[in-house]
Amino acid sequence: MVSKRPENNLKLALHNYFETPNCVLTRSGSTAIILAMQVYDLTIGSEVIVPASCCPIVMYALQMAGYQVVLADVDTATLNSDVSHIKSVSTNQTRAILAVHAYGRVGDISNILSFAAQAGIVVIEDACLGYGGRFEGRPIGRLADISVISFGYDKPIDFGMGGALLLNDKRMRDKAERLLKENKFFQMPDSEHMLTSITDALMALPLLTEQRIENVKLVDANVSNPLFSKLRMPYQVNYWRYPLFIEPCLRARFIAYAKTRGQVFTCHFQSLGKLLTHSTVPNADYIGESIINLFVKPTVSESQLLKMISIVNEFHDDT
Repeated sequence: MVSKRPENNLKLALHNYFETPNCVLTRSGSTAIILAMQVYDLTIGSEVIVPASCCPIVMYALQMAGYQVVLADVDTATLNSDVSHIKSVSTNQTRAILAVHAYGRVGDISNILSFAAQAGIVVIEDACLGYGGRFEGRPIGRLADISVISFGYDKPIDFGMGGALLLNDKRMRDKAERLLKENKFFQMPDSEHMLTSITDALMALPLLTEQRIENVKLVDANVSNPLFSKLRMPYQVNYWRYPLFIEPCLRARFIAYAKTRGQVFTCHFQSLGKLLTHSTVPNADYIGESIINLFVKPTVSESQLLKMISIVNEFHDDT
């Protein structure tokens, strides 16, 4: 039976897709992360480990909420922080780990969860760029006890705002709901259009993800310029944006060349080590200086993809 309340319809759609009865709607993915911290009673000043290659808004949100961000370097082969990176910066002051699936690629979540359980550290899965995909039969966004997704700009569901907290524990969900009532800024707007649009997009997410994966496969199979390197894909990754790498000394020239061809390529993400002092994250620094992103979202047409591939393959080093 379909509820007459759009909020209930969205929660039901989240329940069906993510296979969890416990979800809380929020204003954004960032507010969902802060809410998760509060659900676990993490006090102001607590250390939170964050991968050094991810959206800077995540770091800024945690800092504005009063948490102490500690950066973990990442693996250049996966773009994610693996458990060895986490361990190297973990201290007796560490209270939480934000396990981000960088660029939509699943991180070292199982090993991170195992380490965190032994150390008594909270793990929050950040699936904001990866949801829609599945890993080992489970939906990305349900790989930890508490997970965060976003409906903000250029996310798998792009409404420009909105997010959700997905939880295993009903008591934690009830606590999150109580905390939300005390903070209107964290609440998802009560907009019928917004709630209905996100619900409809969530219902279409399997098909949208299928198209995204097809776009990824097309790019992966056809980029052949030896000036660019690609990552090996151990499973079919539903990339947020497809990552390519070029020597830092050539990147600006390639971006300028692409503009003469009428094509924009982005270079996300800058290393957070450039924004936070006293951080040593050489892999993230290198990624930030050499990465180029190709748009692979479902709305990108085959002709647009082929144009991007052609520009990449035709670029050459004149020096």
